[in-house]
Amino acid sequence: MADKRTTGVYERRGKCQIKFMDGKKRVTEVLTLNYTPANIIKAAQIRARRIKDLLENPHDGRPEGRSPTFGELAQTRLDILERGKPSARRSVKSRLNNYWMPEFADWPITQIRYGDVQEMMRGIYRKQLAAKTLREILNDGGSVFELAIKSRWITENPCSLISKEIKREKREIDPFTADEMKQLLAALPENVRIFYLIRYHCGMRPGEVIALRWSDYKDGMFHVHKSRVYGSEGTTKTDTERMVPVHPAVKKALLDAPRVLHSDHIVNNQYGQPFTSSNNTGRALVRAMRSTGVRYRDPYNVRHSCACRMLEAGMKPAYCAKILGHSVQTFLSTYARFIDADADAEQAAIWATVE
Repeated sequence: MADKRTTGVYERRGKCQIKFMDGKKRVTEVLTLNYTPANIIKAAQIRARRIKDLLENPHDGRPEGRSPTFGELAQTRLDILERGKPSARRSVKSRLNNYWMPEFADWPITQIRYGDVQEMMRGIYRKQLAAKTLREILNDGGSVFELAIKSRWITENPCSLISKEIKREKREIDPFTADEMKQLLAALPENVRIFYLIRYHCGMRPGEVIALRWSDYKDGMFHVHKSRVYGSEGTTKTDTERMVPVHPAVKKALLDAPRVLHSDHIVNNQYGQPFTSSNNTGRALVRAMRSTGVRYRDPYNVRHSCACRMLEAGMKPAYCAKILGHSVQTFLSTYARFIDADADAEQAAIWATVE
């Protein structure tokens, strides 16, 4: 039998069970690993780390004299996030379950080193994920190690150095032209058309648009104070409120827009219910690009198109940032290329007059 050949590892209801001594006390622990030949080897390694951890931390005051596992602290992290946005907790939980828990769920937090995390990340690098996604994965795992630091289980976060190694990449801004948007809007279903009219002329984020209610539309302004993600509503991305002037094209569309009996949302799906997320609207725009022959861009470029049009019209960056819900610093960083282009043309015109 496999459990006789592997010291201290046994089968318990289909899972790996490890046993070892803490002084004169016998410790028994059932792991999350299924009882397979490969996992028996992993269980033996975990058992060895448990014993090593006891030798290094014999009087730490925790049950059975051991430091917490990564999985235990990860659950604590998720419990803390219960007080925040449901969508944020859902995203963190997904990344922890997909990437961290399979590798480190049963590891004592004191035994996880830089090299261990780096080895896990090597496997993730092969998936060729975006740099932003890689940083999110590291940040989520790093937040678990930060809890361990605050509780004085460890002194250093093994994710810190790795995070610095990942180059930041900016999402390319590739705005739609006015003619392209006209073609796309004409090809969209009526309920999705109003969504993109608002995005194109008011520059709002997807979740902010699908969270809009008729009561938020007063005196030619949208009161933007909520965002809708995965069916739940919370504050905006920046946790701030703002008033957004409604463009005449949007005002006209709102006058013609049908009111839905069972929904007070401005934008609804084909069944007359509020959108739970903006995924379907994104797919609708992609289909419209295919049918019209408009060159493909990420649907988020509709919001960028609004910002670029504002700048081209001569509006001041500080005002544009206020309307889009950016800090001035973020706006300048995001749209520097377009701001500089106008400034360069003005400066070149001035220089041409100098004798």
